[in-house]
Amino acid sequence: MAWQLETNADFSLEYFDGDHFFIQSHEAEVLSNVCRYLQSAYGAPNLTVEHLRQGVLRCLS
Repeated sequence: MAWQLETNADFSLEYFDGDHFFIQSHEAEVLSNVCRYLQSAYGAPNLTVEHLRQGVLRCLS
């Protein structure tokens, strides 16, 4: 894959069905994946999807 030319760090790819606005129709699944990654990569076992949701809402307001 082309990303291998840019980094030697870990990489994870997730596919979600949908169009440009897939993040709205798959919000729970997207946030769950992000949450699992952050919990693992940054040792944040207490981080929850709700924490992420609140952060996203602050960014959108």
